[in-house]
Amino acid sequence: MTRLSADELLRPITPWAGRRVEKAPKADRVRLTWRVPPSPRHGKREWPVAYYESGEIAARLECRDSYEAEAVRTGNHAPLCVGIAVPVGDGAVFCWLSLPRPFVSLSGAKFAARSFLTAHSEYHR
Repeated sequence: MTRLSADELLRPITPWAGRRVEKAPKADRVRLTWRVPPSPRHGKREWPVAYYESGEIAARLECRDSYEAEAVRTGNHAPLCVGIAVPVGDGAVFCWLSLPRPFVSLSGAKFAARSFLTAHSEYHR
């Protein structure tokens, strides 16, 4: 299996970028469920958060713009930053590891989070 290099993972463009990237076999991929937190009464709506099958938090997306479906569909939002939940100690507490480059699309950010977690099993709980 070919693992993605850091440059391939953290590129601020769409994940396929005109060339084929070899995917991990389906059985080896991390399975994530993405959920958008409930909308607050006041303030900006949060971006999606990823959870493992066990319900533990895996990753989050951050953006200076609020999450609006129309802006996501058109790509009319600020770049997205991906944060990976890294367990500390016995795993009851975690800190955030930010991927160093922003992503221009929601699908690119989700792909990078899943690819990073698939390639780095030491960050799984």
